[in-house]
Amino acid sequence: MSINNCILKSLNIKEENVNFRENFVEERVIKSKRSLVYMGYLSNNIIKCPKCNSNNIKKNGTRKSLIKIPKVSELNSYLELEKQRYYCKDCKHTITAKTNIVDYRCRISNNTKISINNYTSKIITHKDIAWIHNVSNMTVGRVNNKV
Repeated sequence: MSINNCILKSLNIKEENVNFRENFVEERVIKSKRSLVYMGYLSNNIIKCPKCNSNNIKKNGTRKSLIKIPKVSELNSYLELEKQRYYCKDCKHTITAKTNIVDYRCRISNNTKISINNYTSKIITHKDIAWIHNVSNMTVGRVNNKV
């Protein structure tokens, strides 16, 4: 089993297109709390433009996203994901690689949302659940209402 597969398995990520660099984790202070940041790269091989169906696509840099994932060893944890961007030369449309780790335009991973839902079934306040997962009370309410 490769080191990349071990990292994905230990973080419970089921995305095949995520790869990790040699120094894939570092400790940082985020929001004045000691945190672990896992650095990965996401690249989907997009062949056709979803807007105009053209094959005239080229790579166009990356976009970084800092995604909140469940705690690791009681440290707040984040996934800094560099998503590959593509550019369609025909319709001038920009496409960013997509993943199932996180919903579109969201910074909280689906695994964190599942963990929040598991805690809401217990007798514990939303404020405590928010503190445990390092999210806001409103986020706990929104995740709870989507079930």
